[in-house]
Amino acid sequence: MPVGDGEHLYLATVLDCFSRRIVGWSIADHMRTDLIADVLTMAASTRGTLGGAIFHSDHGA
Repeated sequence: MPVGDGEHLYLATVLDCFSRRIVGWSIADHMRTDLIADVLTMAASTRGTLGGAIFHSDHGA
């Protein structure tokens, strides 16, 4: 989405559907792998593990 200066920002989130909480999020000015790596690291830290997790991706583009 364009922001005030015309640049774009990208938001990645991980939603824990069981607890209905956002357990990881990251914002960057790019849509590269490290954006996703950051959000998964945060989610793993918040939940303790991502073992048994099922992921769905919808890049919306």
